[in-house]
Amino acid sequence: MFKLALLVAVFMRLAFADWWAKRHQAQRWREYGFLCLCGTLGAGAAAGVSLVTAHLAPAYFVYGKGAPEGEGLAAFALAGALEAGFTAGAVAAGCLLIASSSLTRWPRMPIGRLWRSIATAAMGSLAAGVLSALLPDWVAHGLSQGMDRLPEPQAGEAALAFKVHLGSYVGLTVTTALTCTRVLMLRRKLSAEALRRVEDNLKRPGDDPKSGE
Repeated sequence: MFKLALLVAVFMRLAFADWWAKRHQAQRWREYGFLCLCGTLGAGAAAGVSLVTAHLAPAYFVYGKGAPEGEGLAAFALAGALEAGFTAGAVAAGCLLIASSSLTRWPRMPIGRLWRSIATAAMGSLAAGVLSALLPDWVAHGLSQGMDRLPEPQAGEAALAFKVHLGSYVGLTVTTALTCTRVLMLRRKLSAEALRRVEDNLKRPGDDPKSGE
């Protein structure tokens, strides 16, 4: 939790410093705010997933993460989920910010138009987590050492939670990469359209200085 609070404090400090220094001309504070908000959304989503899996499959946290059994299990799962979710959300937002502003020959994508991409990445992550629960347990046993040595039903519980968590992160990674690619393609399209408009304006007869002779 300390790491999470530190990250939020750093983002807020940078955003305020940029706004205070440049006021109406400041731009960076919007980016820091976008990172912080996306990280917060990621933390909330991860917390929800972890609380559900902690209820359905406590063996994953007890045997795989070293969580205490009983009342402390939910708090343990929540603390880890908040840090991991905030980091994942902030990283996804950072990738989108880079895709929206890199390659200066293309027009920048406004931050307001990136929220749809974030929503797509979030939905992809949740959908992948749900679908991953349908995978056979041997997938989890092959990727996580020692899980196959657990007795039943703990082995099945741990495998279920492992598949959901792994699928969520894989889904977030894939959908973030796809949305970043889409942002770059859209910026390229906007650049091409702007260039065509300039060329069309130059070709208009009324704009030709020789046309009036």
